[in-house]
Amino acid sequence: MIDQKLRISTILPTGRQIDPQTFHNLYRVTLRNGEIWAVDTTGAQFGYTDPLSPWHDFEQYRSGKINRECEFGYIRHQVYQSHARFPLRQALAQKIEKEELTKALEEKIPSLAKEHGGKLNAILRGSDAAFKQAKDRFLDQLEDHLREAVTKLYALEQITRRNKEIECQLSQNMADPEGQKSLEGMIRFMASAIGTAAFQ
Repeated sequence: MIDQKLRISTILPTGRQIDPQTFHNLYRVTLRNGEIWAVDTTGAQFGYTDPLSPWHDFEQYRSGKINRECEFGYIRHQVYQSHARFPLRQALAQKIEKEELTKALEEKIPSLAKEHGGKLNAILRGSDAAFKQAKDRFLDQLEDHLREAVTKLYALEQITRRNKEIECQLSQNMADPEGQKSLEGMIRFMASAIGTAAFQ
């Protein structure tokens, strides 16, 4: 990333400051009409709050170099799913928490959709006023479900259960020779993505 409008530094518990990383992941989307767009859902960390821009503009004004190109879903399936194989406790804990939160929210989708004839895209139908009313109602319901799911996720009994699951998985990881061999490659990848200081 070049020409950053915002720079966020991380301060470690030791007081050491980690300079902001210029490595960044985003989506390149080609529409059926041939237009190519940059979909940058996390660009705000660099000061770019608009998640959409023509790919040509992104390349010219924000990107100094493209380090790698992956198929859609690579990070989710190949990187984050592989966290469970490595003895990185924090990464494993985050993976389990995200999976449980996702499952809790997915279970609520049918009840959210029920108000709109069973399909969430029904929100898009009707006048602007009807859309705004349906959108606001949906977002209020989603917020309620999210609060409920997060409260349950961090209840003492759930934290205790997850800690046992994490310790069990870590023990299995340490006993797996293939997992040990793959660990170095994973650490190298993560270090390039979020900075080597996190692994020192």
